[in-house]
Amino acid sequence: MRGKPRRSMLSVRKLAPIVLLSGFVAYGLWFVRMLGQQVDVEAAVVVAAAAPAEAVAAAAERGPGSGKPNGRAAASSDAQRLSNAGHTGLRPASTAGAHCNYTAGGPSSGSVAQFMTALDAIPLPDRALVRGTRIDNPALTLSAWVYVEPRAFSIQDAGSGYIGLHADQTHSFHGAIDEVAIWHGALDAESIRSLVAGCGLPEQPGVTLVVREQFDVPSDAPRTGSAIQVQNLLFRLPVQATPGAHVPQVSATLQLTGVTFERDASPFPTAQEREASDELALLRREAVRSGFKHAWDGYKKYAWGQDELKPKTNASKNWLHQAATMVDSLDCLWIMGFKQDFYEARDWISANLHFTHAAPVSVFETIIRSLGGLITAYELSEDRVFLNKAVELGDVLLTAFQSPTGVPCTALSLSSGRCTFPSWTSQSAILSEYGTVQLELKSLTQHTGNPKYAAAAMRVMKLLHEQPMVHGMAPTYLSPKTGRFTNAVITFGALGDSYYEYLVKQWVYTGKQEVWLREMYDKSVDGMTSYMLFKSKPNDLGYIAEHNGRAYQHKMDHLVCFVGAMLALGAQDGRPTDERDMAVAEALTETCYQMYVRQPTGLSPEFVQFFPNANDFQVPNSAKYNILRPEAIESIFYLHYYTRKPKYRDMGWTMWQAFERWSRTASGYAAIPNVLDTSGKQEDKMESFWMAETIKYFYLLFDPSDPVKLEEHVFNTEAHPLRILKQPREELLGSHYSIHESSLSDAEDGG
Repeated sequence: MRGKPRRSMLSVRKLAPIVLLSGFVAYGLWFVRMLGQQVDVEAAVVVAAAAPAEAVAAAAERGPGSGKPNGRAAASSDAQRLSNAGHTGLRPASTAGAHCNYTAGGPSSGSVAQFMTALDAIPLPDRALVRGTRIDNPALTLSAWVYVEPRAFSIQDAGSGYIGLHADQTHSFHGAIDEVAIWHGALDAESIRSLVAGCGLPEQPGVTLVVREQFDVPSDAPRTGSAIQVQNLLFRLPVQATPGAHVPQVSATLQLTGVTFERDASPFPTAQEREASDELALLRREAVRSGFKHAWDGYKKYAWGQDELKPKTNASKNWLHQAATMVDSLDCLWIMGFKQDFYEARDWISANLHFTHAAPVSVFETIIRSLGGLITAYELSEDRVFLNKAVELGDVLLTAFQSPTGVPCTALSLSSGRCTFPSWTSQSAILSEYGTVQLELKSLTQHTGNPKYAAAAMRVMKLLHEQPMVHGMAPTYLSPKTGRFTNAVITFGALGDSYYEYLVKQWVYTGKQEVWLREMYDKSVDGMTSYMLFKSKPNDLGYIAEHNGRAYQHKMDHLVCFVGAMLALGAQDGRPTDERDMAVAEALTETCYQMYVRQPTGLSPEFVQFFPNANDFQVPNSAKYNILRPEAIESIFYLHYYTRKPKYRDMGWTMWQAFERWSRTASGYAAIPNVLDTSGKQEDKMESFWMAETIKYFYLLFDPSDPVKLEEHVFNTEAHPLRILKQPREELLGSHYSIHESSLSDAEDGG
């Protein structure tokens, strides 16, 4: 027994040099391999160029059967493989075929060419930036953006908090790609082929998909060789832009759709029917109240003082560094009667909430969530702790409005004041962000008497008031240097949505005194109903399409579902358009409800696409997830408020039950990765807007006492109710800034 250790020690002495030498050799081989990949990408592209088209087609035929990730859930299951590949220098595997769909047709045929790519099925390496801008073929003009956070090894692995069309990365990717910009040297040839040409490229003359190299990269990014041509993919370096060298003309080839809707024919309820509806609603209200308390208690126990609760792992997440869920939930705590919890949060905020975080945060999200939440908490409780914090935050935020045009930057360091616009918009400002800060800043001026907050907001509105519009609608990008639009994309979804909402809400907030704001709103709604409104086949569901400046995209985001609420709010003034707008509001809200109830889980996807032969709409692979968004229940609440028809409460209850069944966890409510999957999979994410907006609208729908009356309050876009002003300060009004009746001009008229 005593000899065995001795023999083992002798063996170790003899083998140690061999093991050590082997380790050095292995490390050397690994280093050479990494060096070869990072430096010789040009050679890799040359090799890929030699691959015959038949090989690409064969890979496409393998599709999902190849064992590669196909969709969000599958990609998640391969997270460890992707992580290992990233750390060992292995190239990510291609996902050919499963993620591509190409249809072609010129504008005259009514079919717009699309190259659709479900990016969530494609593993990507570190530092990958994908950006769609423009393509030469007039029939192929669709664009989309996605950013993969450096620590993520696939789009699914990054999670919805890191992928987005907004710089704050809160809106998940969707859409089509016609041009791709990648960080210089970040993708090898195989990755590029998987990304853009996995299912083969169209053999249509004149169609050129362009992959550009983006040089706005970190200092440690790998550097590689020059661009070359691969098959019918053209790789080329971007032209170095000079300031003011090219400002795209705003124009759009929109066509009158001729779509109209009639009001819902169901009768308004009798007094007896309303009483019965209220009695049932009280029971449902308590179920929603209990759900809110369940989520609040989970946040309080596991994520107190942090931005978000992770409802699967009982951990926390910080991205805004402002206790977002706490601040966002204050008004719900008050309205639902949880006063003890409200004051516990007040005490924490008084002692611990400071706006000094160094890393850049979203100006837009900070204003609508934090500033809006603090102001509403002050109005409800009259506790000056909240107003003092709102002033502290407002003073910091004014740093964001120092561009030459006064347009606020996208991201701001609250400690240093460093202010930036996103590179993926070519440093342009985003309509739905700079156009959605006015209510909160005006309210801060109203409460403090200090005109500087409203002045910052109104400078932006004056700029917009003077812009040439496209049938009353604004493109999504604007240069903060020149004050001119830099693209021609028209959408009521991501990148555009809440700008239109704030036109009518600013008008309501200041006591309906601002004629010019109402004119801007009316022209935008006239443009939307005339040029953007469509009916599906075969059931005539109403939807609002998007337009990229050349062609329509027949898709509708869940975000667009706010339009029903917006139209209903604006149709209460005895105007000739009221009936039209209420009819469209009812039609759109019905479509949004169908986006829920047609799914196996009863939960809506992020967006749907409309096709003539698709039973109205389909759910693309890249849109299967649900992150607890509020827009559909928001419109259902508004329509019930103004019509009192019990059917809207029934619709809301159906949706609430689906959230209870599929999203509820032991400590909160979770996002759903696939609304078509009834296996019960959940994501470890609960956005603060679930507490601020979604649950609040459910609660208000079922509360017969109407604790927030729409005749007395206007909701900001985060559902924080602000009191409508009977006597607004002069600094809140357009006349103070020489804005009077509208002089709006349309791009079609030469703007």
